[in-house]
Amino acid sequence: LPFVTALGWGKTAVILGVLAGILILIEFLGTKERVAVETKEEEKIPLKAALKGVLTNRYFFISLIIGTLTLVMNANSIQSLVYYCNWVLKNPPFIGVLMGVGTIPSISGHVYCAGAGKTLFKTRRRSGKRRPDDCRIPDLRICGD
Repeated sequence: LPFVTALGWGKTAVILGVLAGILILIEFLGTKERVAVETKEEEKIPLKAALKGVLTNRYFFISLIIGTLTLVMNANSIQSLVYYCNWVLKNPPFIGVLMGVGTIPSISGHVYCAGAGKTLFKTRRRSGKRRPDDCRIPDLRICGD
């Protein structure tokens, strides 16, 4: 927060954005593709048919609702943290400390979910193929190809 105090939010955002852009450009220019991908002719789907497919897909709407609710929840939690630090604690720079401490449960939750997913959806290999009936959860068919 010393940069923000000295330069203001706008200039700090520009400096960090330019720095991030330079680092991303360095990574992009230093990356070499090592995989040969077979290209095959893809079927052209008309826009009307594609829109009909998306608008009749219930899982698209479920994902859309869950994503929207997640963004609203994150915005509310950050907004309440800003309010708390500004008006209750009267210490706006303390937002950074609280945000840093608040990410610890999130990171540990992601680590736990990754391990639980590997345990729940483990498949056995038979002759190099995955089979849907090898899942540990009987009626769940996401393990198959």
